[in-house]
Amino acid sequence: MRSTRLCMVLALSSIVGSGLHAANDSNALNYYCNGDGIEFQQSVSVGQGTRVHLNQGSYSYVIDPMPIEPSYDFIQQQLVSVGGVSSECAEFLMTKGDQALSADGVMARVHFAFDSSELTEQSRYILDQLLDRIQYSNKVVLEGHTDNLGDKQYNFTLGANRAVAVSNYMQQHPNTPYNLVKISKGETAPVADNSTEKGRYLNRRVDIK
Repeated sequence: MRSTRLCMVLALSSIVGSGLHAANDSNALNYYCNGDGIEFQQSVSVGQGTRVHLNQGSYSYVIDPMPIEPSYDFIQQQLVSVGGVSSECAEFLMTKGDQALSADGVMARVHFAFDSSELTEQSRYILDQLLDRIQYSNKVVLEGHTDNLGDKQYNFTLGANRAVAVSNYMQQHPNTPYNLVKISKGETAPVADNSTEKGRYLNRRVDIK
């Protein structure tokens, strides 16, 4: 019976605060988290893999000459298992090399104060980091959201204003995607319980897809 093993080179770096600028490697996954009074950024870089076939006839093992490129899922698993990434981060950025990917289709998320469409310092940092890593991207969707306080029509407009604020900031960057699509879902797509202050904060957001 043949067994196969996959060996990968893994490097992890992390920093508290917002000073880390990870290399834009096609096999690197970059993660930024801001919430509950702390912000941190981590990067995982995975080298090419080598497949080893064990117990091959008279040989104890044989190395496959074709290198293996690690998948996004593999790199993400390493970041979670080695770096201890929280799945409940409020504002976040997750990119893989020159692509922006996440399991739920949201590559970055920024939050807003109550009844405001003004970007925070943390939000601007997230957008700067995202734009530094986007390449060959023709379309990015900016999806504005609100909590459920106030009139539904007003919240729809507020969600749109938040998407516009993100768009206006992104357009100042030389690496702006060709097509920024701005939409609003108002209060109709919460990610948290609107009956609590924290839940309402989590719902006041723009999802970048």
